[in-house]
Amino acid sequence: MSDIFESKTTTVDGRTVDYLEGGTGPTLVFLHGGGGRPVWPFHNQLTESFRVIMIEQPGFGGTPEIEAGQGEKDYATVLLSWVQAVAGDSYHLAGHSFGGRTAAWVAALAPESVLSATLLAPGVIVPEGLVVPPPPTPDGAEPTEQQKAQGALVSRLVFGRNAELEAGLAALTVPVTVVLGEVDPLFPPTLAPTYAEALPNASVEIAPQGGHVFALLQPAIAVEAVLRTAGITAEV
Repeated sequence: MSDIFESKTTTVDGRTVDYLEGGTGPTLVFLHGGGGRPVWPFHNQLTESFRVIMIEQPGFGGTPEIEAGQGEKDYATVLLSWVQAVAGDSYHLAGHSFGGRTAAWVAALAPESVLSATLLAPGVIVPEGLVVPPPPTPDGAEPTEQQKAQGALVSRLVFGRNAELEAGLAALTVPVTVVLGEVDPLFPPTLAPTYAEALPNASVEIAPQGGHVFALLQPAIAVEAVLRTAGITAEV
């Protein structure tokens, strides 16, 4: 883990919530993808402009899952209570992949708290018939039981389109940016017109030559999108 971030915990409704915090400035809540909560150079760069909070979402790492049988809105409602507990009542939002969908839900459920939302290769509008594959493991190793559980969780919650979610996002009056990778096989750029129609308030952009994890491999694109959406000029 980067030395820039400090590992912290808090308790919300009897659940222990793990999160990382680093940097100073306006608060940015970043929600990780289905592979868990890594710290990438992208996250470190964001701490130069933000107080960055990275919550380990329910069912990942040592953080407990929500009750069995509950759906994605229930999941997001629990997550929102965690966000509010550690970030307060005003924050910028960003999320990648699975975290793009959960960030969208957080914004839709509490629009009064959100200052901006940047969704990177998000699983908000999912291609029809897509079955989200489990995240890859290092060196092709056999996934652990924890990784299998995380993959099952993502597959359960990220499917199809959700009219309530899209309506909530479309109603936001703050800046919203959706960035799709040009060569992302999971959430391809062909979804851009659908995003533009469903979210007329959003800026829908394509990361040139970007795959699904362009935030890792092309961090400058992702950092610039978050800063611009938040209305912050990077220091030179």
